Amino acid sequence: MSFGKEPSPLSGLHDSQPRRRQQQFHNRAECIAQFLLIPCGTRCNAHGILRLACVEHEHVARKDRHATSGWATAAGTLLPGAQVHAIEPEGFDDTGRSLVQGARMRNRALSGTICDALLVPTPGALAFEVMRSCRVRGATVSDGEVRAAIRFGFEHLKLVLEPGGAAALAAAMFRRFPTGASGVLAILSGGNVDAEVFEQSIGHVHC
Repeated sequence: MSFGKEPSPLSGLHDSQPRRRQQQFHNRAECIAQFLLIPCGTRCNAHGILRLACVEHEHVARKDRHATSGWATAAGTLLPGAQVHAIEPEGFDDTGRSLVQGARMRNRALSGTICDALLVPTPGALAFEVMRSCRVRGATVSDGEVRAAIRFGFEHLKLVLEPGGAAALAAAMFRRFPTGASGVLAILSGGNVDAEVFEQSIGHVHC
């Protein structure tokens, strides 16, 4: 999903040829994405997450199965000049702190947020080095902001998002990027949310 001066042109990317999809993504995204917001901490199927973005860079994320490092690598080719932000839950920003300190930091706890899919003890060694080389920055969102994003996704985008998958949308909605950005591309992923959390979220009003 994109936030900028114009509606997102990233639609219709359904061609069966990966190379053609890659070129379509590049042509349509480069005009809007000054900032790329990615849910951070997910251990994912790297083959799937990078197939659309950049086929020749799949091996980088596959080794560590980390979504952010894979997208950051692809963005370097597809969206040169875009600043990648790794979005984490407040109080569980091991990646953000690691990138600031220049060394891998650990979370003190692995529970206490609805974004359980983004909870890891510390960034993987390879993923951390990839994110450092790509100059990824960290940003955090609160559980309340994530709930608001889940509600927004359901009401306006007709999507069922799990909390971790809505983190980047929350960061876009609550402006976790410098003011004056011409365009922001947020990655929305995952619908593995239980009924209770989803019901509470779509009835949530963020203050």
